[in-house]
Amino acid sequence: TQYTHPTAITLDPKDSKRVYVSGLAHPNWGKGGPLFSNDGGETWKADGRVPYAPISDGLTLDPNDPKKVFYLFFGAGMLHGDAPK
Repeated sequence: TQYTHPTAITLDPKDSKRVYVSGLAHPNWGKGGPLFSNDGGETWKADGRVPYAPISDGLTLDPNDPKKVFYLFFGAGMLHGDAPK
């Protein structure tokens, strides 16, 4: 998968096939925003629930609840919610 300006990758410590990537999108080409894979990176899906997706700067798993994630956005703050499925 071509991905424009990646800024972070997160591996699920309890599921080695679960991978998250974040990055900044270019307005005219390429992919950015939060993507995730359930098969170790063979295929990727966008998390379309997330606002500010083109400026997704990072994602980390919630250490208190592994079914939740923190999304970080360049210049737009942070969101906390359910991990994508």
